[in-house]
Amino acid sequence: MSTPRPFNLPWLALALLIVAGGLVYLLGPILTPFLAGALLAYMFDPLVKRLETHGVSRTAGTVIVIVLAGLALFGLLLVALPLFQGQFAELSKRVPAAIGLLQTRVLPWLQQTLGIAIAPNLDALKAWLTEQATESGANWLPTLQTGALAIVGVLVNLLLIPVVMFYLLKDWDVMVARVAALVPRPWMGAATRIARAMDAVVGEFLRGQMAVIATLSLYYVIGLWAVGLEYALPIGILTGVLSFVPFLGFGLGVILALLVAVLQFSDWTGVAWVAGIYLVGQVLESYVITPRLVGERVGLHPVAVIFA
Repeated sequence: MSTPRPFNLPWLALALLIVAGGLVYLLGPILTPFLAGALLAYMFDPLVKRLETHGVSRTAGTVIVIVLAGLALFGLLLVALPLFQGQFAELSKRVPAAIGLLQTRVLPWLQQTLGIAIAPNLDALKAWLTEQATESGANWLPTLQTGALAIVGVLVNLLLIPVVMFYLLKDWDVMVARVAALVPRPWMGAATRIARAMDAVVGEFLRGQMAVIATLSLYYVIGLWAVGLEYALPIGILTGVLSFVPFLGFGLGVILALLVAVLQFSDWTGVAWVAGIYLVGQVLESYVITPRLVGERVGLHPVAVIFA
């Protein structure tokens, strides 16, 4: 029996990676609940294994972990949603004040400072909004049907996630063993070492990223609250949670915070404080928090993370 040539392995892995990436891109909407369930199963597998060491069966441990995670999520939503709803409802009431501020402060400042003269035609804007409302009313039935189908699709995907998570988490060790059995024996040692290294790095990366999200959320909530900004809690948490996507959390958070600051404070000092909080937060995230909490966990020196 001939031994497979090792130099073919990298090209085979690259081809499989390209094919897998193309399939994920094309089947993204369908695969989303399955990928989410697989990610959650991977994240909670160590906890189920810990329960197994205390004499709990794999199935019972899986049920316990999913129930506890669901209760934690439900409790978080039960506390956060009314608070968020009340604060955003209060923010929506300030839209007329925002329009008045635009006319009395922003537009005159643009004209005096930058020489930009903008004369908003409020009557034309009102007529355009009325026309859009009329057209939307005429097409309300197709829109309602499309929206209902979209809501049903989202609900089905949300229900699929815990189901997929349960079956994958229950049979995680069995699936890993089956995948390992497919690896040719000459490659078994190298494949095992690589898989263990990848598992360790990915696990530490996810835990480090969760720590970054928690740290940034706490920083922005406390910072915005300290300067007296209203809606500090939802804006700070939103900024921290979305920091997982580079620059999305910072960009969206600073826009919302500055908008609220302009509406709330009577001078530009408060706005400057808010801008300073986000500037310092971005510097801390890039040069201190992420290098420390993520870089060191995955075995990278903080300087290497900063360079990247």
